[in-house]
Amino acid sequence: MDKHQEPITGISSTSFEAKSSSQSKRDHWRPIINAWRDSGLSQTAFCKSQKLSLSPFTNWRAKILAKPEVECHPSKGSPGTSPFVPVYAL
Repeated sequence: MDKHQEPITGISSTSFEAKSSSQSKRDHWRPIINAWRDSGLSQTAFCKSQKLSLSPFTNWRAKILAKPEVECHPSKGSPGTSPFVPVYAL
């Protein structure tokens, strides 16, 4: 792989500062972590090539890799059936 990677468009260590929620920060860092994994570079080399601070990168890498993104797909029941289950008091 090419070790002299071009900066990824739209990422920087400061571009997420305006985002307040943990989920929006996770949404910011996930593509960065994926780009690092695809790059074949060490964390340090990747951060240098992208002008990112290593410390937040390392922290978010650990969080994101510990809790991978889960896709939710609603179950497709029979047409005309309710997704609810009846509950009866005893």
